Amino acid sequence: MVTTSLAFDLTILHTNDVHARFEQFNKYGSDCSEKEAGSGQCFGGVARRLTKLNEIRRSHSNVLLLDAGDQFMGTLWFIVYKGLAAAHFMKKTWI
Repeated sequence: MVTTSLAFDLTILHTNDVHARFEQFNKYGSDCSEKEAGSGQCFGGVARRLTKLNEIRRSHSNVLLLDAGDQFMGTLWFIVYKGLAAAHFMKKTWI
């Protein structure tokens, strides 16, 4: 009997609870001021998320991205565009 073992690396990424937060925000969850942005005190936002996802996808093979949802409601983006903005950015995330 011959047994063969094959290694398989899988990188699993998980996102959720975006709540239509497409722009960066400060530690209080409010919009970042130019001063906060300039001093690196801002977090989140779709640009950061997409940059990190693409960085991981370039440096790892077999990347699986799972999203638990809760993309909608929470900011003016949802009030104005309903789910269209969330759908637009989600499509960019999955590409």
